[in-house]
Amino acid sequence: MDTSDHEDQQLVARISSGDEAALKALIGRYSHYLYQFASSILCDHDLTQQAVSNVFISIWQRRLTLSINHSVNAYLFSCTNYQAFRLLRKKAHAAEVSIDDVPSDELVESGCVVKEVQFHEFIGDIEALLEQMPPERQKVFRMSIFENTGYKEIASALGISVSGVQKHMTRAKAQMAAALPKLGYPFKQDPGL
Repeated sequence: MDTSDHEDQQLVARISSGDEAALKALIGRYSHYLYQFASSILCDHDLTQQAVSNVFISIWQRRLTLSINHSVNAYLFSCTNYQAFRLLRKKAHAAEVSIDDVPSDELVESGCVVKEVQFHEFIGDIEALLEQMPPERQKVFRMSIFENTGYKEIASALGISVSGVQKHMTRAKAQMAAALPKLGYPFKQDPGL
């Protein structure tokens, strides 16, 4: 574990004991990077701020049960990814408005529209791949990736062992790694597989 990982873990431990200054330090350390990451997904300043804020609010609200088993950096980016896509889905389901009713300064750049369309196509392909998996593997994958649930919590919720959760995730990732390139998506294999 390098120094920054160790410092991050210390901040998380302090947050777990109710230390607001530790939360502010974690926000100061990561908010800029998380904002850039979320912005590349959302292409919307307000939604990006909301996604990043939701991450830190969630951490504070769950501080008494917070358990980060891997690097804090990876955890924060994973949470930000989840929040950004959750907000995109919410935005996609919002009521349709005539383009004439939208002020010109609020129109989205065409590049963002293309990214959003590509995202929806990608999610559709992921859903199709998930449907091909056994039901329990689907649940494990959805809880881990989409809901950012830890392996211990998944095991408890589904009544299986942590090693069973790990096996499901390994197989699900392998299935995705094999299928995504065939669908035209670049897929970098996780070194943990």
